[in-house]
Amino acid sequence: MSSNQSGEGEIHKNIVEADLVDCMVALPDKLFYTVQIPACLWFIARDKKRGRGLGGKPLRDRSGEVLFIDARQMGVMVDRTHRELTEEDIRKIADTYHNLPEIGGTEVWILKNC
Repeated sequence: MSSNQSGEGEIHKNIVEADLVDCMVALPDKLFYTVQIPACLWFIARDKKRGRGLGGKPLRDRSGEVLFIDARQMGVMVDRTHRELTEEDIRKIADTYHNLPEIGGTEVWILKNC
């Protein structure tokens, strides 16, 4: 979920220590034509205490929490070198991100294949 090229490791460390990471989504490999390795999406939130969800709905205090979604096994191969996420895959990831934080009660959530 991180590399240490050009000081990226230090930047990532500072972002995590500042409690700015709201969610990380580990994606499968071969999603991008020019990059064959897996990617990871970082969702950043400046204010986890007074966040707003869909439709402006207030969210609970998520300070000190990070949602991890493991989507590495999702998607379908469209040819031997390229994978695509299906609409259902995208919906599962989005639903997990938008709905799971309402449950809460733990510091870190780890999901496998949503």
